[in-house]
Amino acid sequence: MKIKFLFATLLAAITFASCSNDDGTNVVPAGQPAKMSVTIKQPTRVRATGAAATTDQTITTFTVWIFNADGSLAATATASDGSDKIENIEVTTSATDAYVIANCDQSTVTGITTKQALLDYVGNLANTANQTAARWATGKNATALTFTPADGTYEGSATIALDFIAARITVKIVNGMTGYDATAGDGSLVLEKVAVLNAGGTSKLFGTSLIPATKTWISGIADNSFEYWPAANVTVDGTLLSNDIPADDFTTTYHYYAFENDATSPENSPTIVTLVGEYDGAKTYFPVHLAPYETFKTGDVADGVKRGHSYDITITLKTDPTIGGGEGGGGETDPTKPAVAKAKFDVEISINDWIPVTLEKEF
Repeated sequence: MKIKFLFATLLAAITFASCSNDDGTNVVPAGQPAKMSVTIKQPTRVRATGAAATTDQTITTFTVWIFNADGSLAATATASDGSDKIENIEVTTSATDAYVIANCDQSTVTGITTKQALLDYVGNLANTANQTAARWATGKNATALTFTPADGTYEGSATIALDFIAARITVKIVNGMTGYDATAGDGSLVLEKVAVLNAGGTSKLFGTSLIPATKTWISGIADNSFEYWPAANVTVDGTLLSNDIPADDFTTTYHYYAFENDATSPENSPTIVTLVGEYDGAKTYFPVHLAPYETFKTGDVADGVKRGHSYDITITLKTDPTIGGGEGGGGETDPTKPAVAKAKFDVEISINDWIPVTLEKEF
């Protein structure tokens, strides 16, 4: 289900030497010089239920690309340092489309000289520092820009709705195990990491679907011996998509980001969140597939990972950490396969709107 977030209002003020054609009609002539001001208005400050108290919802900069009716670039400008307004953008009355990308600038999205080039642009989650692309939010005017004469000027306006192009994943672990000892050296289960597998690695910025024709994935662990490991286009990033689990610490909430992934079966590489442990010297996993076939105690995932959602996951471990018999402390040997030992851990998920908010600054 596509969810839009009402985020910003684009206000355009265009000044001309005259306000109409010589014949006195209100028809706006195409191609006349104009100046545009763009202002981002403060949205309603609503935090999604369960959203973490982090700054990843904050919009600190935005860039606007304005295109003419023929798809050529009319102008582009960036507001930075928390500013909410760009003034005096030089365009013409041939401008029809305004595209906004928040939390990135023209030095990041390069080579855009036409509207089609922007529509074809693919962002990469792996090659931006600290996954800054995860916080990109995009939107465009819903209908073509129009200009009307008013008091000696031409004025136009459009409402811009922004979506994050990424999804956020949060993970919390609840220890329901009896006798768990994170320092155990006697062969009992010891939890080591939280990791995300098959995170969508690249994304288009605009369109009904943001998934590029050639899919790529990022994995928090490296092990291509798993049965459903993607055949190609996998980047291993153990820094951004995995975290060590501190000994006996079950208070941490882990945060990750992934682009859209519409996989709904194991062989198509759905995004997976897994706990990684060790039992008697061998790795053991507690995987949660973000796919419709997964069994959740509460909540569900209908059709894969979608942009602009926060997938807030709680994993409650109920296993006996000393259990053997090939069960590895209650875990699984292959996280890419759906878990079969569901009686030994419960998974709850809530899917909330990940809502961007603008940065407020007073002096």
